[in-house]
Amino acid sequence: MEKEAEKQAKVNKKNRRYKKFIYVIIAVLLIILIICDYVFLIRKSKVLAPSSSNNEEQVTVNKSDNTSTQEKILTANDYYQSGVSDFIKKDYNSSISNLSKAIELDPKNIDYYKIKSAAENNLGKKDDAISTVKEGLKINPNDQLLLSRLDSLQKKTYNNQTNDGRN
Repeated sequence: MEKEAEKQAKVNKKNRRYKKFIYVIIAVLLIILIICDYVFLIRKSKVLAPSSSNNEEQVTVNKSDNTSTQEKILTANDYYQSGVSDFIKKDYNSSISNLSKAIELDPKNIDYYKIKSAAENNLGKKDDAISTVKEGLKINPNDQLLLSRLDSLQKKTYNNQTNDGRN
């Protein structure tokens, strides 16, 4: 009986050591997790903080009291959103202006060319719309919307030229 009691005591001691080891591992993992979350939050806040990158333009916006100014960074996406909003309101000139600024800041975003060409087309600026579509196709030659729009615009231009020639 004493041998069994000694064996049981050794097993209990090993179990206690094992439990302590597991608790230590869990504590270490929790500390690592907390550190990772902290680092992630710091990096995320730096990403969200204003910085001076190539696709951002600094614009000074006056407050209503005119005593101080607040600097706001407008990104290409900000101009794009304004351009889309203007397009929806059928303010095509303003839409084209905002989308041109978006393209200046981020010339590789194909969506900017799509909306800009549609706005130009709606204003009857077919040549400008064709030019914008061709610029967009340089970035993505397989974009179906731009290919379709180019085909449509060129047909309209061709039909207008042939109708003008008959008069």
